[in-house]
Amino acid sequence: MTPRFLRLFVLGAVLTATLTACVTPPPVNRFYAVVQNVRDTDRIETESNKTNAVLGGLAGAAAGSQMGKGRGKTAMTLLGGAAGAAVGSQINAQQVHVRVQVLTVQLPQGQLMDLEVANGQFQPGQSVMLKQVGQQISVDLP
Repeated sequence: MTPRFLRLFVLGAVLTATLTACVTPPPVNRFYAVVQNVRDTDRIETESNKTNAVLGGLAGAAAGSQMGKGRGKTAMTLLGGAAGAAVGSQINAQQVHVRVQVLTVQLPQGQLMDLEVANGQFQPGQSVMLKQVGQQISVDLP
């Protein structure tokens, strides 16, 4: 690894950490609902390989750093790192069956909403607390 590549890598990490810290968290809304219906089902998810993503990113950045000159070389290093990480994460990726409950809940205003809960143990008639953060809604017992 060349000193220039190392400086670019550290600069990218610092910029990522700085920009991530500037994000304002979305508001949290909590409200209660009653479970009306429960349907058990399975969903297939793909778990990516994080180790291979890191190794692929490093290999891609190293390969990209060998191309171009000046700013083009920097761009190719970053592009190579991103492409390598994307490809590496899919190597030996595993498909996993996840047990899911699809809940139909009634909100306080009377509306019905379907929610998917992994590994849930909910029953019809049960009161639940819904927590909404941005577009994500989680279901908990009160």
